[in-house]
Amino acid sequence: TRLDVDLYRADVRIALEQLGRAAGRNLVLLGEVTGQVTLELRDVPALLAIQAAAASAGCVAEDQGDLILVRRPMH
Repeated sequence: TRLDVDLYRADVRIALEQLGRAAGRNLVLLGEVTGQVTLELRDVPALLAIQAAAASAGCVAEDQGDLILVRRPMH
């Protein structure tokens, strides 16, 4: 699935939930996933859009087959 995304100061949790639904993917958002995102993407793969939204909030999105796990990076 390819997506067009226009977000301006959107809550990252809501944005990721919407992207997951549009992509037909299951997302697990850990509690530390917070913040706002601004993105403008055209015709990108759904996973890339989800990863970009997560990264702009300082998080990572890991494709684990049946689901995508979004969390803060481990140090």
